[in-house]
Amino acid sequence: MPWLLQLWWLHIMGSFTYRFGEKRGSLAKSDYLGALATAVVATLVAVGVLRLVEVRPAEATFPGKNGKIAFQSDRGGSYEIYTMNRNGKKIDKLTTNRTPDEDPAFSPNGKRIAFVCDRDGDSDIYKMTVKGSKLVQLTTNTKKFERDPSWSPDGKKILFRSDRHGSSDIYKMNLKGHKVVRLTTDPAVDEDPAFSPDGKKIAFESERDGDSDIYKMTVKGRKLVQLTSDPATTFGADWGVR
Repeated sequence: MPWLLQLWWLHIMGSFTYRFGEKRGSLAKSDYLGALATAVVATLVAVGVLRLVEVRPAEATFPGKNGKIAFQSDRGGSYEIYTMNRNGKKIDKLTTNRTPDEDPAFSPNGKRIAFVCDRDGDSDIYKMTVKGSKLVQLTTNTKKFERDPSWSPDGKKILFRSDRHGSSDIYKMNLKGHKVVRLTTDPAVDEDPAFSPDGKKIAFESERDGDSDIYKMTVKGRKLVQLTSDPATTFGADWGVR
């Protein structure tokens, strides 16, 4: 790290000054100790800054401090939701259902998981705790599909896609499944929405130009911008944290 190199260099230069100026006695020693003290203070400040950077929560990308990974698997015969540690150990099965449970998404604080389930006869969005308890059904549209849940950085909203109005569009709702807002209205498929880290923009995939490309818009569904324009299949947009 640069601050370690700085400390090492000041130490070398200070030692040289001290040895070179031995005849100057206490003055050379004082200069060396002063330089070293300055370096130590700078190092502590740098460490403090680095610690602030390191502990800054990456709300848009990581499941809180526990570092768990949520995934779906049919290892038990049907798709269920599981979690595991980052090293692939301590696998816990969170759901037990005859119909598929899919698309798990951690809340920013790592305490809840949103996912898709067909247990009531159609595809809806549910949420539960990270231990698989306190199951809550958030959407209830008979024979319509609701998929691709994605949490807002503050954990208060969930994006998803639905065909409740005939085409696959992007919607948002609160954590009770209320205040549902339709954000896109194109007859083509819009899917895979993801909040930006500041919660002000949404990236998603759309086929509105004839093939799949990445678009972005404001959190209110305005100021649509097409980001890619390649005939190749393009999807799965997500935001990084700087």
